[in-house]
Amino acid sequence: MTDKVELSSWKDEVARLKEKAKATPVVDEEKVARVKQAIESGTYDVNSQLVARGILKSQLSDEIS
Repeated sequence: MTDKVELSSWKDEVARLKEKAKATPVVDEEKVARVKQAIESGTYDVNSQLVARGILKSQLSDEIS
């Protein structure tokens, strides 16, 4: 019995995923437009608990680093 490793298919998959990642925009333009519209129309609802949690998490992370 011989062990065999197939790397070519793995290499192709990695290359395909790299190209997909390059093609994916860093910013979700549709989400930005929706949030911008909500802010401009006064309908954007801020979850203050999530904001506070994010601030605290950031502060704690900075102190640990």
